[in-house]
Amino acid sequence: MSDPTRASRDDLETLLAEAHRSAAPPSPDAEALARVRAHAQQLAEERGPGGGTLLRRSAVWRVAVVTASALVVLGLSLIVFNRPADVAFARDKLLAVLAPSGTVLHYVEQRDSSFVAELLGQGGETRLEYWIDAEYETLRREEIGADGQLLSVRVESDARQRNVMAVQEFGADGEPVEKSTPSDTQWHLIEVPASWSGDPAEPAEFNPFLWLDQMRAAVANGEAKVVGTTTVDGDRCWEIEWVYDSSAEASDPSDATNTRAVFTAVVRQSDYRPIRTSSVIEQNGRETGRFEHELTLWEVLPRGEVDPSLFDRHAVGADAAFDNRIYTPEDLSDFREYDAWWLGPEFEGKTLTGTSVTGEDGTESAGEEVTYNRITDGVGQLPFPNAGELVATYSRAAIDEGRRDDVRVVCSAQATDPLEEVLALMPRASSDPGVWREAGGRRYLEYAEQAGGAAGSRALLNLGDATLLVITPDSETTARAVAALVKAN
Repeated sequence: MSDPTRASRDDLETLLAEAHRSAAPPSPDAEALARVRAHAQQLAEERGPGGGTLLRRSAVWRVAVVTASALVVLGLSLIVFNRPADVAFARDKLLAVLAPSGTVLHYVEQRDSSFVAELLGQGGETRLEYWIDAEYETLRREEIGADGQLLSVRVESDARQRNVMAVQEFGADGEPVEKSTPSDTQWHLIEVPASWSGDPAEPAEFNPFLWLDQMRAAVANGEAKVVGTTTVDGDRCWEIEWVYDSSAEASDPSDATNTRAVFTAVVRQSDYRPIRTSSVIEQNGRETGRFEHELTLWEVLPRGEVDPSLFDRHAVGADAAFDNRIYTPEDLSDFREYDAWWLGPEFEGKTLTGTSVTGEDGTESAGEEVTYNRITDGVGQLPFPNAGELVATYSRAAIDEGRRDDVRVVCSAQATDPLEEVLALMPRASSDPGVWREAGGRRYLEYAEQAGGAAGSRALLNLGDATLLVITPDSETTARAVAALVKAN
């Protein structure tokens, strides 16, 4: 039975510091190692002799449900959890305790989501399985449905995060359309920099336990309260409650949608290891979401006993039907589909810019981004099905507004047909057959095209194993852009 108590900041710091000093990799038992080896063998069999994708398990996934569920949880974290000032300090301490150097932390938790259940009209139970190598800053997370089918995979490595989810179709009645066979499932790949938080001004470090950092800081500064203690499997634990109520921040509570979120957690006193958590979200007094998590397995394994292919990000989702990625100047070299041609972070006073993000104060901002998008059997600005397009936009504006004086470089896998035939296949307003020109020792096919009510210049050229479409406001800018591409790459 719980007995009410309240821990001081000194108590929290002392216990966590002591756990940090005494942390040492425990020796896993034979059963734990056998499970890891069996999982690694299964992955190897699914990958096949020639490598390829790790995502070949049959699955019928409700992508809209899991995506929406993730957004709700993300929204809750953005509303409730403010980033504490000592987050980096707490991160290092928690990782040293929970995932010590030279090991891989493997844990499993059961999740029950009323939000998922309501949307699907069925149970919202899923199993989440994690592998974390904190020293190498790599992570793998799998979500598995109540029927045992794989729902999603997330792999984080080399400062990038790849999420692969299945696409669920809905009928006219709004009900999920069941696939006739599991192989009919299509997958959606989304990859972004691991530090990308949606706000270019707030990059985040690798921290799989960010919520623990935030909760610990909230307890220390009084935003959250230790409401009791309990014992779980012989371990003394704290019971913590964190409440957020938007009406306290509204200038006129009667005109605002009142959101109330209650987050509760049971964590071990010795090291803050989570035991179970609960999130309940209410709007105007009506419950709109409930998420229950309970850990069922926690083991720390020697790194050498874990198959490194678990963290092979490029092997996950190779057969995805939809592919959307964001790269930065720092990690564009990670792109492997074909040669990535671009003009660098800046071109003639125009800077690389990406999709705008609206901050809490209503202002829009954008980071330096290069995007990649691909749809199976679909085409973009170049008429190449399945190839995908890497797009770099340079503008004098802070965000991509589609200005006429912007410069864009669209890069795709090299065409097998002559560029004149490629031009004939492109959807465009004009019938300009194009004229061959040369810049930087490279020939290119230039043609005119209407854009925003004014004529603009376009150029097609082949570089390396890629075909490029260069879009500029005039012929002179196109020539300089082509020369810069040849020189810079």
